[in-house]
Amino acid sequence: MGETGIFSGRRQRDVWVIVAITLLGFALRLYRLDHFSLRGDEAFDVLYAAQPLTEIILQDRLSQPYPPLYHASLHYWLLIASRGEFALRWMMGVVPGTLVVPLTYALARRLFGQAETARPERNRHLGWLAGLLAAVNPYLLWWSQDAHFYSLLATFAAASTLLAVRLWDTQGRRRVWWVYTLTTALGFYTHYYTFFSWGAVNLVGLWCTLTRRWPRPLIVRWWLAQVVAVALFAPWFAVSFNMISTFIQPWMRYAGPFEILRRNLIAYSLHLTGKENWAPMIVLLAGGVFVVGLLPWTWRPGRPAGRETSGLVTLLVLIFAPLMVLYLGSLQRPLYDEKLTIFVLPLFLVGLARGFVVIWRKAWPLAALSASLLVGSMLLSDYHYFFNPAYAKSPAWREMMGYVHQKARSGDLLIYNFPEPPVLYYNDEQLPIELIPNSAGLSAGEISAQLEQTIASYTRVWLVPLVRPWWDTRGDVPTWLDRHGDRVDQVFFRGANVNLYLTPLAWQREMTPQPVTFADGVRLRGFRLFGEEPGADEPVLSPGDTVRLSLYWQASSPTHVPYTVFTHLVGPDGQLYGQWDNPPVRGTYPTTDWSPGENVVDPYEIPVSPAAPPGEYHLLIGLYDPTTGMRLPVLDERGESTGDHVRLAAIIRVAGRRGTQD
Repeated sequence: MGETGIFSGRRQRDVWVIVAITLLGFALRLYRLDHFSLRGDEAFDVLYAAQPLTEIILQDRLSQPYPPLYHASLHYWLLIASRGEFALRWMMGVVPGTLVVPLTYALARRLFGQAETARPERNRHLGWLAGLLAAVNPYLLWWSQDAHFYSLLATFAAASTLLAVRLWDTQGRRRVWWVYTLTTALGFYTHYYTFFSWGAVNLVGLWCTLTRRWPRPLIVRWWLAQVVAVALFAPWFAVSFNMISTFIQPWMRYAGPFEILRRNLIAYSLHLTGKENWAPMIVLLAGGVFVVGLLPWTWRPGRPAGRETSGLVTLLVLIFAPLMVLYLGSLQRPLYDEKLTIFVLPLFLVGLARGFVVIWRKAWPLAALSASLLVGSMLLSDYHYFFNPAYAKSPAWREMMGYVHQKARSGDLLIYNFPEPPVLYYNDEQLPIELIPNSAGLSAGEISAQLEQTIASYTRVWLVPLVRPWWDTRGDVPTWLDRHGDRVDQVFFRGANVNLYLTPLAWQREMTPQPVTFADGVRLRGFRLFGEEPGADEPVLSPGDTVRLSLYWQASSPTHVPYTVFTHLVGPDGQLYGQWDNPPVRGTYPTTDWSPGENVVDPYEIPVSPAAPPGEYHLLIGLYDPTTGMRLPVLDERGESTGDHVRLAAIIRVAGRRGTQD
């Protein structure tokens, strides 16, 4: 009776310890959950799941590499919850990500001895440590705070594996077999990579069947459960086989076996901080402890090795068989990325925890030091993830689009030049929005035609420039707008920026006309002058300020020489108090490349000398050959030279220094 009471007390303590560890994992996953904007995949999932359910299933079957369960579940979650970051990540990331913690604990206890054995203290600390590593692991934390489906992949794979190991040990009741079968089938319907985890489990099952390590009733029940699980998935597999067998992810690249092991070890141990100078030492430490955990040590003299050996073999197969299959499959088409192997991570943590326990029994100070270093490094990685902008989950899409909406006016258009879903998500239909180019592989001429046609009726264009290797590869959209739109604002946010342009319709209406003809086919149409606030016609500046000027050129043909434009700020005493020279469009668009009839917007920011006296100033502009310094003549109506510069028809008033009287 006393012994039973002792074991009962131990079980209660086990329960409370794992509850405390799980709550720690839950708290970490909940902390600052909505601090970062949604990533591209997260925003895509929301937009994708917002479609009618029939459309989701049709696209999953024909064009998207997803089983239907995740997006169908998200579809209904969006109907009952908000579209905000917290609600999305809580249900799709935090909940399943937290469940991984007790599942990892239970896997450790199942693989290396049951809690009901006569000596449960032999595996108690192993389970606790495995659960703790899962709670603080930066890779699991990162994906648990993500609305994409990788947290669900890890959870379903871990639950299916745990149920399988339990059934091998106990054969279980009928309802446990059904729970295993349904969990496995739901995993198939959540992510196709569940099959790699399931396949590794069945390698162990096949070995136990062929070697007759299992009794006949267990063999029959086991393979019947596999048939039922596959049969439940078979209808979807039949209608989506063509897409599954041919789809190639453009971001996947071939990885050799050593690269797979290296990348997984970095991701599983430190994730974000895996590239720091100190990281290789910690990664090697994790790898070394993990290897120790896979060695067939007996924990105490005279202890039978059967249970330990069985658990080790199972663990080895469950970890390395999927990685090997992914490597071999990648010889035909890329299949590997470390995030797709997240289902291996709980098993890796079990091996890591066992390594620490083995070292503890041989040299506990070394085990305590190494465990402290690794757990501390994981927590440091978590800290960087939460607080270091260099490790931010996503660009500041929310803040950027909030700025755009705050400054937007009627007649504005939002353009993004790469199909980045967060732009659509955070725009939330507040502004008209267009993706240009509307497909990959278009020429610069085709992109220019799209832009001209799209912005023709708008007065201002907001551009989110996103140059990617497989879309607007050359950056033709921002280049065209820089040359033909008048950029009046540019604001940088973490990982992104937004630019505001006056369209040709607007700047031609707002410019000060001053038609001037230069030699070699260059014509000035007019200019726009503004000070610190766009729209001020006669800016009042102080010494040290900047004159913002836009010149509007028109070409009759490409010039023979790549001319440089000069802009001079001349004071009331005739002296030069500001100057800025460069080839047109910030030095990016030489006059030799201009097309006949093309209008070119050419901006300048001319610094006002700190020594500039108060008074009225004017601007002189012109062009010169940068090789010889010879200025381009200004021509009259008869084509005769009237000088080598133009005085713009505007007055700039410079007051005294800020804080002083004129």
